[in-house]
Amino acid sequence: MAQASLGANDAWQWIVRGWRLFLKNPVVWVVLTLIYIVSLFVLNMVPVVGALLAALLTPALIAGLLFGASELDQGRALAPEHLFRAFQDQPRLLQLVLLGLVPLAVTLLQKGVMGLALPQELTTLVGLVLSLAGACTLLFGLPLVMLGNKTAVEAVPASLRACLAQPLAVAVFLGLALLLMILAMIPLGLGLLVYLPVMVGAVYAGYRQVI
Repeated sequence: MAQASLGANDAWQWIVRGWRLFLKNPVVWVVLTLIYIVSLFVLNMVPVVGALLAALLTPALIAGLLFGASELDQGRALAPEHLFRAFQDQPRLLQLVLLGLVPLAVTLLQKGVMGLALPQELTTLVGLVLSLAGACTLLFGLPLVMLGNKTAVEAVPASLRACLAQPLAVAVFLGLALLLMILAMIPLGLGLLVYLPVMVGAVYAGYRQVI
């Protein structure tokens, strides 16, 4: 793990590197993103369990995009089949599905807090803390499982430790990611076709620097 304290500029550079990875093959990145979106749409259409399936398998699909970013970074070609790379490795797929339980757990905890008779300000604060914890769990947890061959049990605390070790860089990155997502949604959501691969590349860049 990186020893030096990282700052706001480092977080911005992760996004710059993500943009550069996108520019290496923008056509395939857009195709990958379209397949990703369609895959989640189809999963959500499955009766009864569709939404659950989509939530559990989303980490595996994002991990495939991270694998593609890694391939590009190492001078190899990006291909549409990279999106489903995790599905070719059943043990790794299981670990990624376990990571998919994290946002579900966060949502359940947030709903549980909302059901308590707490002041609105405290409820909002707790909900925000839970959301940040979930984001920090997955930020480096996904690449740790997909690229670092870690189990979910190993990746979750390692990702949290990495975020706590670099709070400024991580906070700025998450803030920029949120702002850019809002901007990407403005043109009928079409900006997501660029936003998603750039952010995947940025997470990969952050992982390479922090872990």
